[in-house]
Amino acid sequence: MEQFYFNVERKITTWIRELHSITAESKEEAIKQMVVEFKKDELEDTDTYVDQDQLFDTDTNMDIEDNLGFATCELYFDGTFDNREREFIIDNLNKNEI
Repeated sequence: MEQFYFNVERKITTWIRELHSITAESKEEAIKQMVVEFKKDELEDTDTYVDQDQLFDTDTNMDIEDNLGFATCELYFDGTFDNREREFIIDNLNKNEI
């Protein structure tokens, strides 16, 4: 008997905690400056960005509706131990082709 391998790929949502640093004369001034930075589209591209952590305990499976009607879970055949081959099987929209 042969061992066969499969991959299930899931789209998830998760929270990221970013560390930002502001130099200011007071807490109030720092908050004002950070609010300005917060309102920018790409916080990672600001001078205030220091680092980030992924909060793995917040991972949740994404709903199809939240993914604009696209699949959020896909099944792939990955082959055998000696012969790895990747083949899409089906998704959670019951589509069997991408």
